[in-house]
Amino acid sequence: MNGDEARHAGLRSAVHQHLVRAARLAADLGRFYDDAFDDRQEADYGVAGEFEPTTVQDRIAHAERFVAEMKRLLGR
Repeated sequence: MNGDEARHAGLRSAVHQHLVRAARLAADLGRFYDDAFDDRQEADYGVAGEFEPTTVQDRIAHAERFVAEMKRLLGR
């Protein structure tokens, strides 16, 4: 695992430890975070790098909720 991968894995772990397990962030948004991370890896390093339109629409909807929750948690 290179430095970037280790930092990303650390952030992913922290999101789950400090937010999802602490019930500060909904579990489905924790799963979304994992899916978005995996999608990014696939898009950057995968062979196919293509996504179905319905998957993209779902990710956008979850991303909007995720950002809104992060803003709420940060008091913004």
